[in-house]
Amino acid sequence: MMARSRISKPTTALAACALIAIVVLLFYSHAGVYLRGALANLLAQPSVQSEYAPLSRDALIARLTNAEKQLSRVKYQALLYGLITQENESLRKAAGAATVPQGITGRVITRPPKSAYDTLMLDVGKNQGIVKDDLVVFESIALGKIISIGDTTSLVQLFSSPGAEHDVLIGEPHAVSVAKGQGGGTFELSLPQSVAVAQGDIVRIPGTETLILGVVVSVEAQSVDVTQTVHIASPVSFADLDFVRVLPREP
Repeated sequence: MMARSRISKPTTALAACALIAIVVLLFYSHAGVYLRGALANLLAQPSVQSEYAPLSRDALIARLTNAEKQLSRVKYQALLYGLITQENESLRKAAGAATVPQGITGRVITRPPKSAYDTLMLDVGKNQGIVKDDLVVFESIALGKIISIGDTTSLVQLFSSPGAEHDVLIGEPHAVSVAKGQGGGTFELSLPQSVAVAQGDIVRIPGTETLILGVVVSVEAQSVDVTQTVHIASPVSFADLDFVRVLPREP
């Protein structure tokens, strides 16, 4: 037993030295250039990137695709909102129209996707004079109506709620139609093909030239059809709303 022990120690040491020599030669050989580069890159990676390490290639692609979609949506809504603001200002000046009443300013405390689908919760209620069916707007864009009130809070149902229907003014010549909520700030309606409608047209609420429901994003029509289907979207992102105004309901 003693002899076997004495023999194993030198053998182990010799093997370790040989392994170290191979690694050193490999490190300084042509292949070692790539090895050193890989080690340097690995050591240089910040720890903050560790959250992406477990993700697969498909998962990383999915995250990037989703981020690009969100960025495109924000850019599109910002563009539409800018165009709408300019057009509304021009119309008010040309017609001498009064601006939208100031109403009561409320802070949005819960919004999609945290709130119930297509609703907003505000920090104003009965104590501030809010009444059921009051109109809720952001700038000159109509968002929805108050459907439930507490002493210091109120719940808004957005016009785009699935199944909700609202009269609108659209097209040239102006036609009155019914926009049906599709959820997520989108609407759909049908019009005779004799009414000219194009992407980017503004859709308004009847009875006022200052309140806007949305913007036409696409029009579908077949030559054999007598009607056309119009898709509309709100130019604001509900998820980004911070403050809105509550206007008194019509008597």
